[in-house]
Amino acid sequence: MKYDEMIERIMPLVLEGDQSTSFIISRQNDEWIVNYPYPEENVSEFYNNVLEADPFALMLTGRDFAFGSFPFVYDDVLRQRLGKEYMFDSSADKDKLGAISRFFDDNAALFSQYAMTYLADIDRPLAALQEMLPFDMTTGHEYWQYNEDLADIAIEHIEKAVHERIKPEISAASHEADIDNPASQKRNIEGYEEKLCIHLARRYVVLAENPAAEKPYLVCNIRWDNLLGIETGYNKVVTDSYLEAMREFTNRTGDLITALETERKESGLPFHTLNETHCVQSRHNTDWADRLIVIKPQSLAPEYRSAEHQLAICTGGFGASSDARGSAVYIQELFSGKEYRYDRHQIAGEADLSKMPEWARVQMALRQTAVESDFFGHNKPPVQAKPPKSKKSLLEKLDNAKETARQAEAQKSGQVEKIKKRSERE
Repeated sequence: MKYDEMIERIMPLVLEGDQSTSFIISRQNDEWIVNYPYPEENVSEFYNNVLEADPFALMLTGRDFAFGSFPFVYDDVLRQRLGKEYMFDSSADKDKLGAISRFFDDNAALFSQYAMTYLADIDRPLAALQEMLPFDMTTGHEYWQYNEDLADIAIEHIEKAVHERIKPEISAASHEADIDNPASQKRNIEGYEEKLCIHLARRYVVLAENPAAEKPYLVCNIRWDNLLGIETGYNKVVTDSYLEAMREFTNRTGDLITALETERKESGLPFHTLNETHCVQSRHNTDWADRLIVIKPQSLAPEYRSAEHQLAICTGGFGASSDARGSAVYIQELFSGKEYRYDRHQIAGEADLSKMPEWARVQMALRQTAVESDFFGHNKPPVQAKPPKSKKSLLEKLDNAKETARQAEAQKSGQVEKIKKRSERE
């Protein structure tokens, strides 16, 4: 899993200060792994086995982070990893490495997310930091652990070196497309290598092949619309007939197309794609929690690049704020009420209501009325009004929504009047 996903996985224990559950963080084959050994008496033995594969592995509990925030835990795990790397390094530059390690301990929070992500993605970050710095940070003084006067210059050198090391050979746009599209890399599914893949309706239909298998062709569906964004394969079928596999592949694709056509027909909404120009252009509104946001069209499959799938209420996640180290952004679609997980780079920004379709403005007015109505003690109207399955026109739906909002407003006004009269009598 990715580094930030691993941190998200342990955060519930951190926030609870759980010291009864040990977890082991390690890195294997360029992936971050967190294990929860059980039963308790086998924890040490399990940890020793992990250390054989990754000598920088950490065994921790939630208490080790003192109820820290996500950015703190994000930085602290890397701090501790560098500390382990320093302990295990047997080079002649032990003093220099120690100075760099202590420098990183004190200054990790000052590095950009770009640099921290790079350091989290390599196996020996301390060695990399040593290569990036053209000067010695030792002082020769017993109680002066590193030259603090060089700290700012060191950060600048490291930031520049990171950018040079991972300078993309392709454009930023195509790089982002690769990140947003899990199909940009071929899958290996239980030994079967992906040959064909169709992306529709938040699903993949995959045909894969393993020439060495008794039945060399596999067809399955893959989904990732869960809160962790993890791919899950299901409905796997294997066969020794390529034609049978192709028939299964095309039949499943046809079923998804039919489902999409039905969904679009029932919504009654026009296909309307939104982008950054439909967002509030402000550098200050970086916290998206409880705000209406726009999902980037390139983060969605072509059939979903329309406002009813792009407009969503941000319900939280460590990526909801630009100040956080995390990237996860949890959303609830404004139109359907369905919940999904995205990464921060997949969000175009906060929606500009003045540029939104009429149905979205009505829906947001309904939400605001619901909040105000709840404040005055009324029963809260439904925030997510799911579209009726009858074939009503969009105008009829909007009229119904406006009428509901009008009634709620009238009810609220009546309650205010009652409060005033009660106050006058008292």
